[in-house]
Parts: sequence; C-alpha cells; structure tokens
Amino acid sequence: MSGVQRIKDKILLEAETNARDRLEAARAEAGAIVADAERQRALAGRDADNRIEIGKSGQLRRNDATLHSEERKQSLAIRQQLVEEAFAKASSALLTLPDARYAELLAAMLLEAGWRGNAELVVSKSDQTRLGAAWLTELDARRAAAGLDGMTAFSADNLPDQGGFVVRVGDVEINGTLPVILSGIRPALEQNVVKALFD
Repeated sequence: MSGVQRIKDKILLEAETNARDRLEAARAEAGAIVADAERQRALAGRDADNRIEIGKSGQLRRNDATLHSEERKQSLAIRQQLVEEAFAKASSALLTLPDARYAELLAAMLLEAGWRGNAELVVSKSDQTRLGAAWLTELDARRAAAGLDGMTAFSADNLPDQGGFVVRVGDVEINGTLPVILSGIRPALEQNVVKALFD
C-alpha cells in the first residue's frame, strides 16, 4: 500500500467517523425535536397539529441539509489535502533522483532557459557538491553546441536545499527552483492528479 493510499485511507476513515458522529448528533437532535413536537401535539388542537408537523418537517430538512453541507466541505478539504501531499511527494521525489538523472534534469532545464553570455549559477551547497565542476564544463559545451555563448560558474551564494537553480546574467535572474517550476506547472497537472487519486 503506497504512502498516499495510507494517508488517503486514514483521512477518509476520520471523515467517515466525523460524518457518523454528526449524523448521530443530528438524529438525536431530531429525536428531541420530534419528542417535543409530540408533547405539543397532545396539548394543541387540530390547527396546532398542522403547524407542528410543518415545523418538524422543516427542522428535519434543515438538519439534513446542514449535515450534507458539512460532509461536502469535509470531502473537499480531504481531496485538497491529498492533492497537496501528492505535489509535496513529487517535489521530494525530484530531489531524491539518482545523481545522474538529477544532473540531466537540471541541464535540460538550463538549456531551455537559453541565456547568452557569462552567468552565475546559484544552487544549494548539496547540489553544488552533487553536480561538480565537470558538470558545468559539460553544460557549457552543450550550450555552445546549441549556439549559446558564455561560461557558467557556480555562485558563492547558495540556495536552501529545495532543488533547482537561479541563473544570474548581469542584472537578470532566471528562477528555476523546483518550488517555482512546480507551482508554474501545477494548474496544468492538478486535474490529472485529482483524476489519478480519486477515479
């Protein structure tokens, strides 16, 4: 069973328990209303019977509507939480790719950025160690083959361990950090994630 499935099962179990508790509370409240209505009926005449019946039915409908509204809100909150967790796991999976795959991912992203001239590459300390100077030389060779001039050097500044990079070319910065990239593609992917989790 996957981590997402366990989380999903746990959240759904909690939601079912909450819904059951609320339904029992609503039924108890409805029972008290019905009992009260029955007492009033014994004291009232035929006109009062009709008014009590209307009031009882209305209260039961309102209780039912409130319960269904709460269930819908809980279901939406659970779905949103599961989608958030799926994107967090995707980000974590990118950070834990094997070194060669991670290096190729960053190189592909940097080649797509397509800047010209010398640049500073800001990455986390761990990524700088993970990638190494030889990777920068290979990146510049691939950039030159694509018709892009300039040399790339690691910056003295470092990013937090969030993955990705920032390229500085003069006064211009290109933000390719994983949180920024994922937030940019999230709207296009979210429907597919929802479908994968809930269909």
